[in-house]
Amino acid sequence: MSHFQFFEDRHLIWPVLFIFFFFPAMPLCFAGSQADNVVSASVVIESKGDGSIKIGGRKFQVTDRTQIFDLLGKSIPICDLPVPSEAVVEYIEEDDNAPECLKIEVARLLPNSEIGPKSKDSD
Repeated sequence: MSHFQFFEDRHLIWPVLFIFFFFPAMPLCFAGSQADNVVSASVVIESKGDGSIKIGGRKFQVTDRTQIFDLLGKSIPICDLPVPSEAVVEYIEEDDNAPECLKIEVARLLPNSEIGPKSKDSD
């Protein structure tokens, strides 16, 4: 009796190959699709509103997935995000919708920065 008798039945080879080789590699095949649209940029956050920030007059979505960090690297909610401020923003560029922020890291406060629920000129 051979140790490889299992493979003598050729109809069993494909399920084994799929389970041990192809299936574990599938996430790698799809990993690049979202990562290709991720952009990181140093920006000035002009204002903030309900679920969004404004950069260069353009609206960016802030969702539950968005991580926001203050000058000390502490995680903060959007209501504590000072505006205007310089920040490094990582976002997903979307064709039809406003870009979605993945991460916001405050880099520097600008004159007249305020912390509060909404900035004065938000939409």
